[in-house]
Amino acid sequence: MKTYEGLMRVVSLVILAMSPSVSTAEPSTEPAPTHARLLFSSQGKTGVAIPATDSMEYLEVSAPNQITWQPGPVFGDGQRLILLSMEQRRDGPGRPFDEYYTQTPTHLWTYDIATKSLQEIANAPRPAVFTTPALLLADGRLLVQIVRERVGQILRIQMDGSQPFEFTQRGAGLPYGLSASPDGSHIAYHIASPQGYQVWTCDMNGANQRLLAGDPEHLYFGTQWSPDGEWVVYVDCKYRQDPGHDWADICISRADGSASYRLTDNQSMWFAATYGPADNHGGGSNLPAWTADGRILYPRRTPQARVPWQYQSERPDTDHFNRDYLPQRAQGGTQICLLDPHSRSSIELTAASEGRWDFRATPSPDGKWIAFCRAQTGGSPTLWIMAADGQNARALTDGSEHHGADHPRWMGAEVDGETLQLLRRFKDEFVSLPAPHESTRVAKYEVTQELWQATMANNPSRWKGRRNSVEMVSFDEAVAFCQRITSMLRACKLITSKQQVRLPSANEWEFATRAGTKTAYSFGDETARLGDYAWYQGNAAGNDPPVGAKSPNPWGIYDVHGYLWEWCSPTTPQTFASSIDSIADRPVSIENAIVCGGSWKDNPTKLTSDSQQALPRNTRDDAIGLRCVLTELK
Repeated sequence: MKTYEGLMRVVSLVILAMSPSVSTAEPSTEPAPTHARLLFSSQGKTGVAIPATDSMEYLEVSAPNQITWQPGPVFGDGQRLILLSMEQRRDGPGRPFDEYYTQTPTHLWTYDIATKSLQEIANAPRPAVFTTPALLLADGRLLVQIVRERVGQILRIQMDGSQPFEFTQRGAGLPYGLSASPDGSHIAYHIASPQGYQVWTCDMNGANQRLLAGDPEHLYFGTQWSPDGEWVVYVDCKYRQDPGHDWADICISRADGSASYRLTDNQSMWFAATYGPADNHGGGSNLPAWTADGRILYPRRTPQARVPWQYQSERPDTDHFNRDYLPQRAQGGTQICLLDPHSRSSIELTAASEGRWDFRATPSPDGKWIAFCRAQTGGSPTLWIMAADGQNARALTDGSEHHGADHPRWMGAEVDGETLQLLRRFKDEFVSLPAPHESTRVAKYEVTQELWQATMANNPSRWKGRRNSVEMVSFDEAVAFCQRITSMLRACKLITSKQQVRLPSANEWEFATRAGTKTAYSFGDETARLGDYAWYQGNAAGNDPPVGAKSPNPWGIYDVHGYLWEWCSPTTPQTFASSIDSIADRPVSIENAIVCGGSWKDNPTKLTSDSQQALPRNTRDDAIGLRCVLTELK
């Protein structure tokens, strides 16, 4: 069983790090610079960089008795964030870390970058002397970690600190590493408990808990949901043979706990990052990060890599570091890699180099760039940025007074006028379903190439046309589109924080396609009428049509028969389970997803209202696209 000292040795390292079949990289041209802001920490300050303009500043924040400032969760408007400040540490020479660290008063604040306004929150009343931000919820409430009398738990509070609700119970262990599912309905977290480090999921009230990973011989740590909400990634450290937690493997589990996989071997990920010269060391837990297309960024060690800061397990930890600087024993390094969870193969995004340690990779909101940190053996880290394929890497800053920059975190990019117009049009082109499903709205049209280009900054389609349906996209890329356009719509205040764009399930898709009919097609059983409603094998030759060129179904939804197969989620919302009895959910493995509706390549038998098939998730074809639904979060 881990001691409380061991538990607390990890918790402060993660405060900053947590607050959120392709085998080779395809060459690409340099993407346009991102206007997203990049937050980072340096010498107790919070920095803001804008890579597009090479501009950088440090937040001008101050309050009585506050010594350090750290960035926390960011709001969907791309302008505000939560800051954590700490007073002078209540420590003394030789005192164990856990005796003083959680006695140090902390304060939470909101900061508006545009107006430079600072306002204290969570102070009416303060939940505890030691309170840190864990997660910003879609409804504006906050999950915070508190520690009272050396016992930690998570509370859910209003922004001002009122209405505290015990999200986890005292005595269950120290919970942290929280992340919210894409639809905002569930939370994943790990807990340092008497039974060891475990990974759990629960609903938004802390109930209906499910254990994803737990074994006293393994330290399971950190959580992040996959873009499609089906998986949770975390790390697995064999702490008995590695008491410094230097290395770990990457694992994923189904969100319902039904399956788990270890994706790497031999503790190949750098976990407890440590760096710096003898007089200016630092560090913090490294965690894997999902990319929008469903792959995983992580720092991979070179064979036999050994860090210069060696953990000293034989002596008490009095500084929450407990390492000696032994550069003469260091060897190897780490590199940023991109892991495909389906094939378990990795792409090297940065080259391995003796004495160079790359870590803390995080993708930009538009998916075009990756920020990461790089430190030489014995040196402080520099903040870098590179294109998503590893090209065009460049350094941004080495921090305040050249003392290092760490813990990068992105804020959203501004939306230009043309994109805003497209977003408004997209939002207005949804059709409400009849009761009792009126909270679900289905897009009139398949996603167009101009909307995909504005959202994803690329157009993979074979058959080009601004108002043509986008094709040549995989399932994970379709999910990534939904996630990204949700964020953009929220940032532009076109939808609320309780609304979400996603793929329909196969049952939802059929329900919307049938439009109340029970015939083979939404217009009847007569194949002879198909040409009025669909592009298919019989009439597609020589045509390159925009969306909506044929007649819609009875509910005003276009191109549900033919044109393109449409990606659908394998998960069926409970409200649709009894709406359709003609099809049943099919088991879909980690490699597969569902497409519905037929395409321009198919004959009439493939274009019926119940037409669906399972395909590998990484399939890209010029006859496969997507349609979205807009739903209310529960």
